[in-house]
Amino acid sequence: MTGQDIYGYTLFHVYFNGLKRENLKENFLLTYDGKKAPGLEYLTTHGHQGKLFMDSGAYPASKKNTDLDIDKYIDYVNEVGDYFYGIAQLDYIPRLSDGSFQERTEKSMKLTWERFLYMWERVRPELRKKLIYIIHEEDTETCLRRALEWRDERGEGIGYMGLGLSITDKNFRDNQLQTATKLFKEYGFKGNCHGFGVQVLSAIQMCPYLTTCDSSSAIRDQMTGKVFIKGDMVKISDDTAVHHKSELSDKQKNLLEPELRKRAEEMGIDYDLAKVDAGERYIWGCRERSAYIEGGYKDYHLSRRGNLLRRN
Repeated sequence: MTGQDIYGYTLFHVYFNGLKRENLKENFLLTYDGKKAPGLEYLTTHGHQGKLFMDSGAYPASKKNTDLDIDKYIDYVNEVGDYFYGIAQLDYIPRLSDGSFQERTEKSMKLTWERFLYMWERVRPELRKKLIYIIHEEDTETCLRRALEWRDERGEGIGYMGLGLSITDKNFRDNQLQTATKLFKEYGFKGNCHGFGVQVLSAIQMCPYLTTCDSSSAIRDQMTGKVFIKGDMVKISDDTAVHHKSELSDKQKNLLEPELRKRAEEMGIDYDLAKVDAGERYIWGCRERSAYIEGGYKDYHLSRRGNLLRRN
């Protein structure tokens, strides 16, 4: 039995802070900014019904060549942690200033592990199962084996692992997923596993232990006036800005529009509003990507389970 058998699979969408809607059902990733997770207060006071995931903000901080205060983050986690399904540890993202590739890797491995242990002992006990230990572009086998074998003084182990998968090297990512799958199976891991920055269906299908991933694509898509529909990018916006221009002729757009209206209605979207409103396009994009990724996962998962049952 894998994590997907127990928890299913959830795709979290990076939250679009300009979105102000009541009773949303989408699953969102919120990012801690050193003080709070913007969007949390609005969502929790306006009827949000989906799951929430908190990223530590370590990556954007590293891009500014700075770091976040881990004790302040722990205080915030203890304050709002009950709202979240998963909580990323404050990891350490390697920087060029850390030295050679090997030196950067060793520093990231060391500090990320030390920070996880520091947080583990200081977050509220009931939040530990949500706290995610993160492995970056490092020696996956060494880091993951250590994490799977580790137990605290109470005998409790890590229940939520995280893999940094937002890399352009597909072979490296696939090898990382294959290694993780092998080790999770070897140790009989029954917890959650999050794939950071991946919304590639084939990658998700590769590892039956991935239970959650995140995507920022719906934000990027709406900025160019597009929506990801059934695996294809489709121009929606009437905006004539250069970066919004459609590759379709007016005749092609007119032929396509009835189908787009029908699809929008199926997804609970106001098509005319989506043509001019970034928030409506964003929600449409979230729903389409969830339908495509989670639907593809379910089809694959059921097929895989069927094969296993027939084999046994």
